[in-house]
Amino acid sequence: MNLRPALVAAFLLALSVPGCVAFEHAPVKTLACDPDLVGRWHADRDGPGPGREIVIDAKCEAQWPVHERAVEVSLRGYTQGATRYVVLSPEHAQRMLGSEGQIKLEDSVPRHAVFMVAYRIEGDRLQAWLPDPDRVNAAIRDGKARGRPLQNGDASSVLVQGNARGIARLLAQGPEPVFGPLKPEASALQLQRVAGSVLAATSPGAAP
Repeated sequence: MNLRPALVAAFLLALSVPGCVAFEHAPVKTLACDPDLVGRWHADRDGPGPGREIVIDAKCEAQWPVHERAVEVSLRGYTQGATRYVVLSPEHAQRMLGSEGQIKLEDSVPRHAVFMVAYRIEGDRLQAWLPDPDRVNAAIRDGKARGRPLQNGDASSVLVQGNARGIARLLAQGPEPVFGPLKPEASALQLQRVAGSVLAATSPGAAP
């Protein structure tokens, strides 16, 4: 079963890169709302609900367009240096799959496991990146990370193992070991903020 396209499909992107990366625990105990996410966004190119807006409220609860409807998902996360992360539960990632989702993400990962997306915001533009399973598997082979094949996943799907502090230490090295160098041309999603849509929110969390 190829879970990497399933995770990308969670963002309704037509990518076909094999493999998937899950994390045994979130890197922080308490996730926070990034105030810069709050507002209304639309996709620059291929993205969720073409022609429809993504609406994110002051608690980072998002109305995410899926086909002809919107699903509610939490886009809370944390910040590590210059990189911000959304931390998704399998349940919320599954909601983003919509009615066509055939893969039960929660059946493929341990309890408390999460999926993560790295993103950066410059002005009114947001770019997001998914983990690179090849880089993660290389880090595991080199002893820089702990992990094992993901249950029911394909050969490159991997679960990054460790408690919250251990996974935070891995990401404290920068996004490269997990996500790559975050080049704009490699981003999985690009969004543009709708003018005048910024609202107030709580401050984002920081890594321990």
